[in-house]
Amino acid sequence: MRKSRFTESQILAILGEGEAGLAVAEVCRKHGILGPKTLAAALAADPGQIKANVLAERVVFMASLPTWPMFSRGWARRMAELMFTGDKPRWQ
Repeated sequence: MRKSRFTESQILAILGEGEAGLAVAEVCRKHGILGPKTLAAALAADPGQIKANVLAERVVFMASLPTWPMFSRGWARRMAELMFTGDKPRWQ
């Protein structure tokens, strides 16, 4: 695992700023987490396409697991529900 450039206490302080109501973009800018180009690209991106890409990568990863043959139907169903029904599966 890659070592973070922030200490654990710094990370907690940064998260605390977000919980206190500071805008995410402002927190990121303040601490150099995202530069202006990266932030602009993220804000311009299509959220639906990002969601589809993340879920597709998740399915590819799960398919590489040795337990895929046993659990594939349920895992694939959950990914489809996340894609088409919103942020949470309907059973939550």
